[in-house]
Amino acid sequence: MVKNILKHFVFIPVLAVCLFCGAGSRDVMETKESIMAFEINNVAYPVSFANFQRNSNVPIEMKSKWKPVWAKEYTEINEEIVVSPYMVYVSNGLIGVRCESEMFVYDTLGNVRYQMPLSGSAGVVFGDTALAYFLPSHQLIFQDYEFNFIGDAAVIPELDEWGYELLMKPTLDNILAVVQFSGGPMREPKKYFVYDFNRKQRVVNWFNEYDEMVNLALLSNNDKTIILIKLNEIILINAEDGQTINSFKLDIDFPLTASLDKNDNLIVLAEKTVDKKTSKSLIAYSLDGKELWSLPLNDPGDLQPPACDNDGRIYIIDGLQLLCLKEGEIDWTAILKPAERNWLTITADNFAVVINGSLLALFDPNGEKIFERLITKTDEKFYAPPALDKEGHIFVAGQKALYCFE
Repeated sequence: MVKNILKHFVFIPVLAVCLFCGAGSRDVMETKESIMAFEINNVAYPVSFANFQRNSNVPIEMKSKWKPVWAKEYTEINEEIVVSPYMVYVSNGLIGVRCESEMFVYDTLGNVRYQMPLSGSAGVVFGDTALAYFLPSHQLIFQDYEFNFIGDAAVIPELDEWGYELLMKPTLDNILAVVQFSGGPMREPKKYFVYDFNRKQRVVNWFNEYDEMVNLALLSNNDKTIILIKLNEIILINAEDGQTINSFKLDIDFPLTASLDKNDNLIVLAEKTVDKKTSKSLIAYSLDGKELWSLPLNDPGDLQPPACDNDGRIYIIDGLQLLCLKEGEIDWTAILKPAERNWLTITADNFAVVINGSLLALFDPNGEKIFERLITKTDEKFYAPPALDKEGHIFVAGQKALYCFE
């Protein structure tokens, strides 16, 4: 492991082009930094800083039925467009549908506000008053919801076409990041970088460089600790000064995905070999390295990390079962219908909103199914968890259209 402290970073300006739908053209980029804030601490739908979606935890009144309100096909924006959405964001009456190379932003009536090109690995942060996202040029853009830019674009250290961010927490002043360099076409040694970058002065506050690959990067609930998962090793880094707090080994072979519960316990879905037989298990660890519990699974999906509610329970879909765990023991199970993929989101009142193939289902905190309906009769596939807003809407992004229920 090598640690370097960079004192200066050269900023290279690149022309940024945004496609704006629905609000007219704009020839002059307005700067509103003096009067506009990028607030990320008071968002009703928590933002995603890492390579996983935090649960919505939106305070929403649950109903026994949700009726379809509208469905908007992406071809209404561009007839030739082919998208595959994998994330839905909600903030202040706006819905962002994140695809591989672009994002569409709708209002709650289904009107397209704008369309933005994104880099292939880009994270997006929906703030309270503005959003942050990466252009294909790897510039980080801050923009309010009236399409006014906030300050200058930032070129992020070590992030280029051969790098991708595992974690990115932006504020107007600083950018906390974990960036992986893949080796590039010359197959150079793989490295990953953990740093805090001063966006205004374009210098780094602290910078760490490590050899090889890191699998996952998470941020503690108080945003003060970076949790790196590197094969079976956990590395804890102080997000304020970059110093290593602790490191320890896990009794696993390979981490598939992970999340943090409300108490910052690490919930890891991992491959684990016992008696020469490799299987998948869900394992909980405290951040001091203590294994809290472990549960072997049969056929868990690893595209979405375990979900955590406000009562300390963990949810994961294992084959045809939705499992709810309390302190490592099964609290309740629910049978799902056979489907290629399933997704779930947990509300603030601990209801589970589930996409089960082409069905939208709702389970109460005791595991009772109180609602189920067909999302659409079309040949549609869903590759993103459902999103909710505090006004009582559920948004589901399919390959062909965005669907709204209330």
